[in-house]
Amino acid sequence: MKNKAASTMAILVLLPLPILYACENRITDLDPQFDFDDPIRGTKNLVVYPDLLALRPGESTQLGAFLAKPDPFLNPGEIDVEWGSSDPAVVSVSPTGRITAQKHGVAHIYAEFGEWGGEAVVAVNEDARIPDHLRR
Repeated sequence: MKNKAASTMAILVLLPLPILYACENRITDLDPQFDFDDPIRGTKNLVVYPDLLALRPGESTQLGAFLAKPDPFLNPGEIDVEWGSSDPAVVSVSPTGRITAQKHGVAHIYAEFGEWGGEAVVAVNEDARIPDHLRR
């Protein structure tokens, strides 16, 4: 009886090992290049909203940004985003994220906070229409 109990106990202890091993390696098996801290993968990125829009020349709107994975040590109000435009002649951006369409074209609006970053794409045309090649 003592040997039967010992062998049963050994089976119960060893049985979960293959399951634990499989669970531990599941993510790397699916994607060996997966990096939990890669901002492109969305674990630490800054989300800019709206991220795709169209304006007429002269129109303005306010963009916003938030951390996709909130930092427990930051208050949402403490996030001081730095804004920039890939082409200020097409779309200018203020220090607060307010954008103004200047002339026809396409510009990327960048937002940065520390190591995090995000962007929006803005098309400027008379129809305030998003061109098909920009649609995701």
